[in-house]
Amino acid sequence: MSIWGIILIVSLTAMNRQLLSEKEIVSVSVNETFVAPGKKTVAVIQVKVKEGYHIQADKVDDESLIALSLKITADNYFNIGDPVFPTYKLFRLEGTENSLNVFDSIFIIRLPIKASTMVKDGKYLVRGKLRYQACDTKTCLFPRTMEFDIPIIVQKSGGYLLNTISLLYFKRIIY
Repeated sequence: MSIWGIILIVSLTAMNRQLLSEKEIVSVSVNETFVAPGKKTVAVIQVKVKEGYHIQADKVDDESLIALSLKITADNYFNIGDPVFPTYKLFRLEGTENSLNVFDSIFIIRLPIKASTMVKDGKYLVRGKLRYQACDTKTCLFPRTMEFDIPIIVQKSGGYLLNTISLLYFKRIIY
């Protein structure tokens, strides 16, 4: 095997390790969201950022940075509102004078949802895509997009109370 072949193998192995570790930096979890036909609810999307990292907030001051965004696939049964992001934190990257708007640790994105009056009882999945740019204290990684599902349970009655309890539980843990 030539020296170039060895260099290529070593480079690909290092890149693969970096890609694997990047996937572990941010995770998303969504509990079931309950709603009755024709009613409104809020999906609670919990984002966890690995310790030592942060992600750019939904509002960035530097146009070279990638702002956090949440895109939802259109659905015939649910009208999806604009996501509500938490208040960002300020973070100063080593070697710079400017502060960045970031999220770290665990935070919640609230997503307003209104069910169609025509939707039947049952479980539905709405697809979401979270686009983010993660950084540590010295460097920023390439932007990534993570896909996930939002499970929605449609029930003619009782769902609102369960979802309210879920929201209160998350609010107590996070804030």
